[in-house]
Amino acid sequence: GALSLQAALNPAHTEYLFFVSKKDTTHQFSKTVQEHNRAVKQYQLKKK
Repeated sequence: GALSLQAALNPAHTEYLFFVSKKDTTHQFSKTVQEHNRAVKQYQLKKK
């Protein structure tokens, strides 16, 4: 509720601009679009 809204209005300062949801319910964060695209291929596009 309120804490989520506060976090959205006041995001943490970080160099990470992108994230990918991994199948184990964790996330891979990336600083560049190139890193992000690699993570998408690794975690979203690969077969089980």
